[in-house]
Amino acid sequence: MRDYTDTEILKLPPNFGMIYLGETFVTYICLNNETTKTVRSVSVKIELQTSTQKFTLVENQPSDLEVKKNLEFISQHEVKELGVHILICTVFYLSETNEQRTIKRFYKFQVHNPIAVKTKVNSLSDGRIFFEAQIQNTSQDRMFLERVSFEPHESYHCKDLNYVVQQTTPYLNEPGKQTNNVRQYLFMLEQIPGITPLNKLGKLDIQWRTNFGEVGHLQTSTLSRKIPPIEYLHVKVTSITPETIRVEQPFQCTIELTNNSPSDMNVQFNLTKHDYNSSILCKGKYMRNIRVEAQKSQTFTLQFIPIISGLHTLGGFKVVDIVSGISKDLDHLTDIYVYDEEDLI
Repeated sequence: MRDYTDTEILKLPPNFGMIYLGETFVTYICLNNETTKTVRSVSVKIELQTSTQKFTLVENQPSDLEVKKNLEFISQHEVKELGVHILICTVFYLSETNEQRTIKRFYKFQVHNPIAVKTKVNSLSDGRIFFEAQIQNTSQDRMFLERVSFEPHESYHCKDLNYVVQQTTPYLNEPGKQTNNVRQYLFMLEQIPGITPLNKLGKLDIQWRTNFGEVGHLQTSTLSRKIPPIEYLHVKVTSITPETIRVEQPFQCTIELTNNSPSDMNVQFNLTKHDYNSSILCKGKYMRNIRVEAQKSQTFTLQFIPIISGLHTLGGFKVVDIVSGISKDLDHLTDIYVYDEEDLI
């Protein structure tokens, strides 16, 4: 402070550089008394104003500032909002005539988004959910992804399917490349038994470091999915015997029918496309009246004879509940590989 007038005794830097969402905004404030007299009752208040709220970063108790002395303050604030932010710096002191004096300066800056997140959800018929996240570096600097995890909703278990390949860099922007690079992450969610499936899946938690080691952290809002329609009649292959299938040697396929409806079913299992796969012959064209109680399963077996070696698809079937009319075409039950005798020598 060179005098007690409202001159430019409070200055802010022309710019702070690029400031990104999720990073910690650190400010250092130093107030110097460059006059020949003690300045009485000096206090500093530093505030950060966003579009929705105001935060007080520094507010000290008034004290006298002696000649050639200074007051120093350091504040930290995790940036959680995009858009315009205003740093408000206010100095209070008493003049020689005991009048309250105030000096206030404003600094406006923009908070940018350092990453872009795209998600994709695939729901399987067995209840498993595969959650894919694509994380893009939209900042101007290289970024080290220190941790990417998924915090599931209480109705799911989560399994992290990601692993680090050796001799690769974890940076989103490898040396010599521009920003906007993308990394993909995959997680598998399994429903906890006895809990009704919900559209809420959980939150993606991301932590990174910049070139100089500064930590950034973001957590998405609760991610959701469209719950697929209930599959009232579910069909799957549970076993095939023998394990090694040979040409012109019969094999047996065990099939499980699951009734997910609230009512009992009388299911008719039909072979609708006899020429669907002429290399695999089915013994019998259909099986009638398989009774499946509500919310339960029933198994039965089919006999097949392979004519040609190689990889084949079992399909061309249709299941119908003769009571409700619910039906399902089964163009693909499973895949099998048929060995020629020469292959086994």
